[in-house]
Amino acid sequence: MDRRGVGNEAEGQAAAYLEGQGFKIRDRNFTCRYGELDVVAERGDLLCFVEVRMRSSGVWGDPANTVVHAKQRKVVKAALHYLRMYPAPERAIRFDVISVTGRGEKARAPSTRGCRVPGAMPGTLFLVATPIGNLADITARALETLGHVSFVVCEDTRHSRGLLQHHGISRELLSMPAFAEKERMGGILARVEAGEDAALVTDAGSPGISDPGEPLVAEALARGIPVVPVPGPAALVAALTASGLPTGRFHFLGFLPRGGPERQQMLEEVAGLRATLVLYESPRRVAETLADLHGAWGDRRACVARELTKRHEEFLRGTLLELAARCSEKELLGEVVLVVEGRTGEARWGEAEVRGALEAGLARGEKLKGLSTDLARQAGWPAQELYRMGLQLKQKPQ
Repeated sequence: MDRRGVGNEAEGQAAAYLEGQGFKIRDRNFTCRYGELDVVAERGDLLCFVEVRMRSSGVWGDPANTVVHAKQRKVVKAALHYLRMYPAPERAIRFDVISVTGRGEKARAPSTRGCRVPGAMPGTLFLVATPIGNLADITARALETLGHVSFVVCEDTRHSRGLLQHHGISRELLSMPAFAEKERMGGILARVEAGEDAALVTDAGSPGISDPGEPLVAEALARGIPVVPVPGPAALVAALTASGLPTGRFHFLGFLPRGGPERQQMLEEVAGLRATLVLYESPRRVAETLADLHGAWGDRRACVARELTKRHEEFLRGTLLELAARCSEKELLGEVVLVVEGRTGEARWGEAEVRGALEAGLARGEKLKGLSTDLARQAGWPAQELYRMGLQLKQKPQ
């Protein structure tokens, strides 16, 4: 097949790909004195001018890099001439590049990077979930998204580069660790506002869940940038479903504060919940945290899940007291998820019942701190709230 024949076949494959994505082909090989447009496609209020590039390798690179600036200028001029001939009022305009590998046998996903028309619609921020351990757990949609965006925002470029290389994808990587998210998100979103699509990934799991992403998403929405989730693995869901504890309702705590009143306050806030409780913890602090949970919530059923989806995946099940003892005797490695049974027993006590129990305990000479903690487990009230109520009762004139 001659060069022109190969080019036509490639353009045909690109057109077929676009039709599969819901586009209608308006024109192919539109030629004028300014240049040539390979494919003109439309979908809804979006009009897309597509340049088709041939590649000899199946490795995904940035196809926009194959379109030199002189060619970009010609494509833009040809597109403007096309719009003068065939007006498209109130249409958003986008320029894309489709890279076709080999001899036209397979069209790759379009890259939204390349030449842009001022005032064009913004790009999209994709939130792409990545494997929590086993690289095979990534979804086909995630791979497609990572293959067509202009750049990938990641927590650690070294980690994410390994994932992309494993799947034969090459993309520009921008680092955005949690400590620098607010500092760097302005430049990232400026590129998306200019029309580039971006994918946000973290080292493992879904962005924004105890990982960077929350401020970036909030700011993107405030700027009118579309945000699209690409769901996938999540450690908290994997641990919960395999824990053997109730899954109908659950409450996710993320990482507990390291210590101090904030830690105790969070534990007391959820002590009365009947929903199963899920939290993340460092393997070095698991035994200590299990002991704290036992002290705040009593001896409930629990599960320690670690190294999820990896070769040494392990689930330890028992009561909080039993698990605290077992984990203190062995060194744990890998990421850990703790799943704890919600409050069981009678319904939450009413205020009059709680006041009566406090008055009776104080009359017996019990220490208020210990009394508040014991009653919190039975009554389903936060111990801190019971302690304040007890202080009021002690100060009340007899």
